[in-house]
Amino acid sequence: MTISEDATVSAVWSGRAGLFFNRFWRFKIGVGSGETAAAAGTFDTSTAEFRDNTATLVFNHSGETGAYQFDADLSNSG
Repeated sequence: MTISEDATVSAVWSGRAGLFFNRFWRFKIGVGSGETAAAAGTFDTSTAEFRDNTATLVFNHSGETGAYQFDADLSNSG
């Protein structure tokens, strides 16, 4: 999943905000690693749980330094 160019993704399951990332998932804010950075998007959730050690989270975005924050709790149950 890629979130870029000011897009917004909201995630909710079982009455609480969050998203599960399973095997081979690549979650990208901006674009993937090795690509030319793009404007970031918004990931609106309170929790991101990685259920397999092969899932990845990539931050590769352009924009003003210090203008972004990532508030979601991260966990790994894999």
